[in-house]
Amino acid sequence: METKAYLHPTIIVIITLSYYLLLPLPVRCQTEVNFCTNDTCDNNGSCYEVENDFGCNCSEGWTGKTCNILKNSNCSDGPCKNSGQCTPQTPTGGGQSFNCSCMDGYQGSTCEVVVDNCVDIPCQNGGNCSVDLTKPDFITCSCPDGFDGLKCENNKNDCLSGVCNNNGICEDLVNDYYCNCTEGWKGRNCEVNIDECNETLPCQHGTCTDTPGSYICNCIGTGYNGSNCADEVDECNLPVPPCQNGASCTNTEGSYECNCTIGYDGTDCNEPSCDDNQCINNSTCTITNNNKWKCNCMQFYYGKFCETPGPCTNNYCSASNTNYCSQNEADFTYTCHCKQGWQGENCTEDVNECDSIPCKNGGTCNNTVGSYICDCALGYTGTNCTINIDDCQNKCQNNGTCTDLVNDFKCHCPDAYSGKTCEVDVNECDNDIQICQNNQSCENTVGSYICKCTQQYLGKNCEYNNPCMNLKCENGGECNKTYVGDTDRYEGLCDCVTGYEGVLCEKAGPSIDPVDDSIDIWVIIGPIIAIIIIIVIIGVVIFLITARNKRATRGQYCPSQQETAGARVELGNVLKRPPAERLI
Repeated sequence: METKAYLHPTIIVIITLSYYLLLPLPVRCQTEVNFCTNDTCDNNGSCYEVENDFGCNCSEGWTGKTCNILKNSNCSDGPCKNSGQCTPQTPTGGGQSFNCSCMDGYQGSTCEVVVDNCVDIPCQNGGNCSVDLTKPDFITCSCPDGFDGLKCENNKNDCLSGVCNNNGICEDLVNDYYCNCTEGWKGRNCEVNIDECNETLPCQHGTCTDTPGSYICNCIGTGYNGSNCADEVDECNLPVPPCQNGASCTNTEGSYECNCTIGYDGTDCNEPSCDDNQCINNSTCTITNNNKWKCNCMQFYYGKFCETPGPCTNNYCSASNTNYCSQNEADFTYTCHCKQGWQGENCTEDVNECDSIPCKNGGTCNNTVGSYICDCALGYTGTNCTINIDDCQNKCQNNGTCTDLVNDFKCHCPDAYSGKTCEVDVNECDNDIQICQNNQSCENTVGSYICKCTQQYLGKNCEYNNPCMNLKCENGGECNKTYVGDTDRYEGLCDCVTGYEGVLCEKAGPSIDPVDDSIDIWVIIGPIIAIIIIIVIIGVVIFLITARNKRATRGQYCPSQQETAGARVELGNVLKRPPAERLI
């Protein structure tokens, strides 16, 4: 099976964009070119234009640039190379079933052969010919030095590029040139300054800098001075000695040597260093921000190199009884900071905490080694017997509230209970005050009581009269009781059956027709008709008002006989006072 390689679509887009970006700018043409004609696309394909090109939408069964390739034919495999156009044909005598129309510069049955025009169109003057399908005549001539042109036919002027520098005069030769240099310059292109420093070596120890017609010796850093850097300098006697940080200086021929102190390195001993292991007693060395070194001493050691042990290193303080030791390096003294329960210079003396009476609320103090113990009185606990024990936990029953006392508690019971923990139910019916009023009977319950009221009385304690006892509702009416808070009593009200009314339902009410459950069509149509009539009436009213306003501003004015006769009308006779209303 033949393996086919495909470029990724992204790479194809990048190559295409790069190609078009490198193309020369197009000539602005005034006449628009129409790439689509009636016969551009074959086999009923429809043509569409793209930028500087065209494309074909092929009908079913055809493919190719111009829809000239029959699908599933030998052309569908793309046998023509190098953009050759494939045309299917009937094979004859064992020949191929397609024909390739090759692009310029290609030939062969499948356009696979590049036409070699180097045979017919040779390059001149020893140029090397190679096939290039993007060039005229499909060749490119690689010209030897000194020649140019499409076929290397021109002798190139080697002086055109200004090869001679510094005002040198160029003389063109065959594939070469010669520069006549001005004074002070040399070299093929007059680019080299005649350097006195390289010819005579005037500077003995310094660096030489060439100038037109002369030179300068730079003696800095050599240990010598003078015009030719020949005089030796004693660096150790300079106003600012080179060796720093207390280092000693030794003058040498043309230089000097520094003998650095501990902790410094470098030519001038200006670089701090921890490489000398100058910090002792397990201390660490660090370089500070101000370009110095510093020893970070272990606890209780001090000095530049942590060489001096402090008094706390002698372990004078009792290790088990001391929190920490502090020392004064100036007078070499120390202080032991004792743990609680210990005292003395070295924290070796036990403190009798009972002397300060730490145990409260009658507690007894017992001194121990480094501490104390309180034996608390009943009802108290804690290190110093300051905590009153809560005796109320789950003591009071039946929603009683508890007050904690010293080694005791007190329950505040609801009215229905009594006892130490509110465990005793109170018999309200045995109370000297008769709880149930109006001589009604009382029945004790757990945590409460029940008054058994007769029909005459109402309320928890039978304290209200039943208003329905004296209210006789007629005609099947029913008496309902309602509590009136303002007067603290019950009032009765007759709830009448249908067809009756009145305080006692004694009056016959208006007759009520039986309800027809069926829906009348006029129930739906009626409201709609009413709305339409209302809209019509509103329209008529608006029309009449508009017409009246127009008449008020038009027409003829005819005065009455009274106006023409100058008659007067007494307003008192016209506007009569209406009769007084009688309030009922």
